[in-house]
Amino acid sequence: MARKSQAASAEECCAKCERDIAALRKEVAALKAALSKKSTSGDDPRVDKIWAAIVRMGKEKFLK
Repeated sequence: MARKSQAASAEECCAKCERDIAALRKEVAALKAALSKKSTSGDDPRVDKIWAAIVRMGKEKFLK
């Protein structure tokens, strides 16, 4: 019974991580679109925060 519980817990954790990764990808895409439309060359601090999160989680997961 403990194994089933651990397996279910691991699957829930993986599903949550996959949802988080998908949300980050959408946010990065939205930021890229917004930055490409921006006529001035101002820095958006959200990009730095998202990039730091991607680096912490492992860039290879995002940069395929």
